[in-house]
Amino acid sequence: MPDITKEFIRNIPLEKYLKNAENRKIVIWGKGSIGEKLIGILQERGYSISYVVDRSCSDSSSGQTFCGIEVKHPDSIQTEMSKVYCIVAIRQYRSEIEEYLNKNGYEEILDYLFLFHKPMVVEHEQPYIDLYGNTIIGKVGTVAAVTAYNSRLELYSGVDSELGLYISNSCLSIGENVSFSHINQGAERSLYCYKDSKMRLGDGVCFPDSFWVECYDDSSVCIDKGVVLKDRCTISCHENSNIELEAEGCYGAGFSTACYRQSQIHTGKYMESTERGGLHCFDNSEIIIGDRFHLGRDSGVTSRKQSSVRIGDNCSVEWFFICACAYEGTVIIGDRFMGSHYVSIFNNDTHPIFDVKTSKRINRNRQIIISEHVWAGIKSTILSGAEIGESCIIGANSVVTKHFPNNCSIGGAPARILNKDMTWDVAEEDIHNMDQKYIRFTEEEEE
Repeated sequence: MPDITKEFIRNIPLEKYLKNAENRKIVIWGKGSIGEKLIGILQERGYSISYVVDRSCSDSSSGQTFCGIEVKHPDSIQTEMSKVYCIVAIRQYRSEIEEYLNKNGYEEILDYLFLFHKPMVVEHEQPYIDLYGNTIIGKVGTVAAVTAYNSRLELYSGVDSELGLYISNSCLSIGENVSFSHINQGAERSLYCYKDSKMRLGDGVCFPDSFWVECYDDSSVCIDKGVVLKDRCTISCHENSNIELEAEGCYGAGFSTACYRQSQIHTGKYMESTERGGLHCFDNSEIIIGDRFHLGRDSGVTSRKQSSVRIGDNCSVEWFFICACAYEGTVIIGDRFMGSHYVSIFNNDTHPIFDVKTSKRINRNRQIIISEHVWAGIKSTILSGAEIGESCIIGANSVVTKHFPNNCSIGGAPARILNKDMTWDVAEEDIHNMDQKYIRFTEEEEE
C-alpha cells in the first residue's frame, strides 16, 4: 500500500504556488515526518531547498541538519522576506505560526503556504472560490477543518481540527448533522480523497473516535444518511472503484471494507455488521448486498478476479461466516438466507490443481446458486457447483457440491437428501402462520 499522506502531498498543486518562489529561496518550516515527505517530493521535481526552520533549533545551534539540509531557528527568515518562500510542513494548522509570518510581513500564498492550511469557514450563500482553488458551497458560518486544493466542497456540518480530512482535485460533500466523536488521545482519524474522486457523507452519519477512510484514483465513497460507524472502521477505495453504504446501516468495531481496481461494493439499507466484519472486492469484481443484512462477528465476504457475489434482502449470517468468490466466479444468495456459525461458501479451491499426465487443470470453477429462504446449519460448507433449491435446510457439518431441489433437508459429506417436503421458519412455531409461499412439496428427485 502507498504512503497515503505522501501521495496526498504529491497531489497538491505545489507548482502553482511555487511560481511565487521564482528567484527566491525555498524554506521548509517543520522537521517532522511531513517535512521529510515534502522535501523528498520537491527534490524529485527538481526544486532546491535552502534550509529548514524549526523552533526546536536554538539561536546558538550550529551544524544541525534534517534530510541533509541545514536547520535554523525561525528568526532566520525575519529579515529575508523578499528572498524567501516558506512552506509550513506541519500536520495540524498552527495559528501562532501564521501570526508570526504575518507579523514579519509575509502574505499567505504570495510569500508562504500552509501545506495543511487553516480551517475553512463558509462565507457566502452562493458558490465561491477560495484561496486554494476550491469551489465552496454550504451553510454560511460552517467551520470545517479540511485541507483541500482544487476541489468542490459542500459543507453543511462542522469538522473539528483534530480530524484529518484531506481533499485534492476531487469532490467532498458533508451533509447536515454529521457527527464526529470526541477524539481519544492516540486515536487515528483521517479521510483522504484525491485524484478525481468523490466522497459523500449523508445527513446524520456518525463517525467514531478512531477510523480511516481513503478514496483516490477516480473512485467514489458514498456513506448514506444515518449510517453509524464504530471504532477502528476502515474504508479503502481506489483505482476506479466504488463503495456505497446505504442509509441507516450500523458497522461494528473493526469493520473493514476495501475495493480496488475497477470494482464495486454496494450494501443495502439497514445493514448491520458486528465486530470485525469485512467486505473486500478486487480486480473488476463486485459485492452487491440487499437490505437488512446481518453480518456476524469475525465474518467476511470477498470477491476478486472478475467475480460477483450477490446477496438478497433479509439475510443473516453468524460468527465466523466466510464467502469467497474468485477467478470469474459467481455466488448468488437469495432473499432470507440464514447462516449459522462457521458457515463457509467457496466457489473455488483458491489454488489451481493439475493432472500431471494431461497437464489439464481439473478444478475449474462453477457458480454457486442458493435460492430464497435457505438455512445453512453450523459448520456447513457450500462449494463450487452447488445449487440449492428454495426453503432447503442444510445440516450441521455438511459439504454441499451439487444440485438439490426445493423444500428438502440435506446433510452429510458429501451432502444427500435426508427428507423431502420440508420447510422452516426463523421463529414461528405454527406452520399455519408462516408465509405460505414457502410451504411447498419437493418438486424434483435427486439425480
